[in-house]
Amino acid sequence: MSYSFNWEILDRVGYFTMGETYSMEDAGHLNSQILEMLEHSRQPFHIMIDIANLRHYPMRMNEETWAMAAWLRHERLGWLIIINSGTNPMANFMVSVVGKTIGVKTRFVKSREEAIDTLHRMDLTLQAV
Repeated sequence: MSYSFNWEILDRVGYFTMGETYSMEDAGHLNSQILEMLEHSRQPFHIMIDIANLRHYPMRMNEETWAMAAWLRHERLGWLIIINSGTNPMANFMVSVVGKTIGVKTRFVKSREEAIDTLHRMDLTLQAV
């Protein structure tokens, strides 16, 4: 897999770091992993994704890629925070278009620290964790 996962806040905030190449196979694994987390969550589950190293990824949203992004349409998905230090503007654009199309609450930030600060401002229940 070309991504890694860590808990930022157990059962509330997941942190994913993308590698240089993100394939359709990776999308399937990511979809399954996030859907499982969302199903077990009792509160909004927030996701931080660092795409600063991402260079190669599927460029078209077709039926297959749409099916592998089912987690984006899950009712317990909270905020989607995209971390990109400005090195990948095309990926930012694609995430922005998809997010706006399906109504995902998305923010773009430049660092992990900014992502954490943003989430704590957007979801006050995280301050107690």
